[in-house]
Amino acid sequence: MKSDDPTSLREALDKNTSSDRLRELFCTNRDPQIEQAIAQNPNTPPHILEALSYSHPIEAINNSSLLLLFSKKPESIKPITLCVLRFFIKNPQTPISFLEWFLSNDSRRLISAHSWQLPNWFLNYISHDFSLEELNHALTSRIYFHHLRNHDLPENIIELLANISLSKKTIGIGRLLAKDSYTSSNILDILMQSKDYKLRYLIAQHPNASPMALTKIAAESNEIIPQEKRSEYIRIPLLQFVIKHPNCPNSVLKILAQDWNKTVRKWVIES
Repeated sequence: MKSDDPTSLREALDKNTSSDRLRELFCTNRDPQIEQAIAQNPNTPPHILEALSYSHPIEAINNSSLLLLFSKKPESIKPITLCVLRFFIKNPQTPISFLEWFLSNDSRRLISAHSWQLPNWFLNYISHDFSLEELNHALTSRIYFHHLRNHDLPENIIELLANISLSKKTIGIGRLLAKDSYTSSNILDILMQSKDYKLRYLIAQHPNASPMALTKIAAESNEIIPQEKRSEYIRIPLLQFVIKHPNCPNSVLKILAQDWNKTVRKWVIES
């Protein structure tokens, strides 16, 4: 399809056309071919590229002047809206290099543009380049819920989540991991560093709980329960999970066979 204004189209395609003239062409033309040419021209002003990113996202995002500007002045990236970011993220033609660059400069806003479904390039990025300090609570939750739906996170990212969840603010993530039947014994062992007795309950019932974790739960079954909640009604069910667990070591059963509570001794005999 030919442009209705071939002269303006030639100007828009010409890399020698000035920024002012490209701005004028953008404001006075609504020809799709001219707009596409403006989006590709390295002299196009960044705010024009942002406007064109809706109709011509691939041309705008591949424009060398946009990347050059962002690399020289990272603060100029702020005007890029979340709506535009969401489009870039969902579009399979968007170069991963741009998204990785954006993440390294303005990670919080890029993550905010995601749904719970995180793309593979992002998972790969955080598995190598993110530290504990960079993962705030909101981001941790978002990564976890991606894992809950897909169970495709690399083990080192799940370890990151487990370590972060040891803090009081994010203990909920640890409990969710302990409820998840996909969680490995290695992750459960990390979660055992927490003194949260509700978390211990979940680990004691988990099919992947290791002998080491079960031993520790039995040994600390009384001291991890808060003083105001300390009761045999809490301790005994916890020990029941340990005794009935197929991974419970014989050494633990021998100790619990001498427990002062007769119900605990009975469960050991029945096991």
